[in-house]
Amino acid sequence: VFASYTADFTIKFPLKLNVNYQNISESRNIRKAKTTDLQSQFEKIHILGFDLYHSSKIKSGQWITGIDAQYETVQSKALLKNVITGAETSFISQYPSGSNHMSRIGAYTTITNQWTKNLNIQGSMRLGFTGLGSNFGTNDPFKFPFQNVNQSSLIYSAHLGINYTATEFTNWGFVISSGFRVPNVGDLSKVFESKAGLLILPNPNLKPEKNLAYELNYRQTYNDKISYFGCSFFLTHLYNAIITSPFKFNGQDSILYNGIQSLVLANQNLRLARIIGASFEGQGYFSNLMSVLFAGAGSIGTILKPLHSNLDHIPPFNLKLGLVCTLNKARLEFNMQYNEWKKTKNYLLNAEDNEQYATPFGTPRWLIFNYYSSFKFTKNINLGLNLENILDTQYRVFASGINSPGRNLSATLRLKF
Repeated sequence: VFASYTADFTIKFPLKLNVNYQNISESRNIRKAKTTDLQSQFEKIHILGFDLYHSSKIKSGQWITGIDAQYETVQSKALLKNVITGAETSFISQYPSGSNHMSRIGAYTTITNQWTKNLNIQGSMRLGFTGLGSNFGTNDPFKFPFQNVNQSSLIYSAHLGINYTATEFTNWGFVISSGFRVPNVGDLSKVFESKAGLLILPNPNLKPEKNLAYELNYRQTYNDKISYFGCSFFLTHLYNAIITSPFKFNGQDSILYNGIQSLVLANQNLRLARIIGASFEGQGYFSNLMSVLFAGAGSIGTILKPLHSNLDHIPPFNLKLGLVCTLNKARLEFNMQYNEWKKTKNYLLNAEDNEQYATPFGTPRWLIFNYYSSFKFTKNINLGLNLENILDTQYRVFASGINSPGRNLSATLRLKF
């Protein structure tokens, strides 16, 4: 359920108000083959938020300032049911079985200014506060040395962007920004079996991670004004980066869970990490009817302190190359998508890269071919025909637990009224 209300206050200092509410239910049910135990976990989530802001034009730009807030609650329950006898017992919930809440409030301002004919500058700042609390209730089978987890943080960020139009066809952009990610209920207090023998437990001492990022962008448009090439280079420093790594529970580095002696892990703040990478894209027209499009991206993530190692969640290099033909009311596209190897030596083991779903050597490179088309019969009727993974290649996306779909034919009919 989602509900939203917006109001305008046309006073001397005009304001806009948005108030919204969401009610979400989630569940998961797991029963392993040849067993009678059904594990069921249920969550009910309530989210209430508002945004009050002012927007106005200034001499050569725009100014936006406001305050926003959000309050969330999560109720988490779990049962273990014997599907033969119907007997039910308590089971560990996805999140703490007591009360869980998270609140955010912040004030922000953004100014965009056309400094000169060719130079546009944008700056923004945000200052806020977050609070989080979880109670582990009485049904959790773990006896944690703490009953409650509470956290409050003062948060801040800033952004400066410069956009320079050198010519009618050439544009440069530079951005420097600081940011933050506050641990949520899942980061801070959920119990999660990432795979048999690896168990992630709560860490009440987890703090927000912060970053400082730099980005340089370039875009070149050509004489036909529709062909273009663009690229971006970025560097991000993560401070107090949240990383899943070995931990101790009640002084032990492993415990018995679901009948298996499991290594204990937890989200923890490591001092410094770095991500560096680049991306590019473009489209070139041979004629009004035919064009080639391409895009690619690659990045490297490294934990610098306290130990030098790989950072998780870093996808391998990927590339897309396609040929597009546009005929009156039809658009036809044939493309290939390529992903490079993600070698095991480039994983962060026992973390979020899910090496258990890869081969012993990592995630193999893959190449697939796809066909997409759309036909506009009238102004209001459009038909799409797509054939994906034409060669029926068996492949798996990095960090995924299942193979991607095989050959897939789909048709879409769109009607506008």
